[in-house]
Amino acid sequence: MLFLNAKHLVIVPLLCLAFGLSACGPKLVQERVDPDLDITYNTRWNDIDAQEAAATMIESCLDSPWLDRHLALHDDHRPIVVVDQIENRTDEHIDTEALTNEIRTSLIQSGEVRFVDAKSRNALLKEYHYQASGTVRPDLVKGPGQQLSADYIMTGEISSISSELGKNKLVTYQIDLRMTNLLTGEIDWADIYRIKKLYERKHYKP
Repeated sequence: MLFLNAKHLVIVPLLCLAFGLSACGPKLVQERVDPDLDITYNTRWNDIDAQEAAATMIESCLDSPWLDRHLALHDDHRPIVVVDQIENRTDEHIDTEALTNEIRTSLIQSGEVRFVDAKSRNALLKEYHYQASGTVRPDLVKGPGQQLSADYIMTGEISSISSELGKNKLVTYQIDLRMTNLLTGEIDWADIYRIKKLYERKHYKP
């Protein structure tokens, strides 16, 4: 015969309630979506914004006269470009490295320029030291002194301005990019790209 004291009489209903709630609770449903689909739940910067900004700005950059001038002055040798990290001047956390990567990828895929990666320089130096340590066959050692230097550096920043009226919030993102000639210090190309995002707050109470 099973005997339950007062403590057990309290625990058993609680366990039944817990199991009942878990069985009736919401179920997690996973769905894969197109990574290029623009799904926005708020006005914050997202990956689609980075893709659009990079594509538009690089198209403007490569259509600019600076590229033809360089080719004419250097016997049709493509310019070598390095992209600096885009600076975040907004009041929100933005993964500017993702935007920088989008710009770098667009430049490389265009085939119009050659590219050197400033981010990998420390890794390259480390590999040079390793290869010079005597571990690698002497005739296969790659050492310093043969790298190409950049002709231009691309720099830029992203900023934002927001305004609110009633339940509506408007945020304007501005991306400024420029291409600077490393020999002369001249800015050979510059452009601005803006994205406006309007968001309606569903549960707004004045």
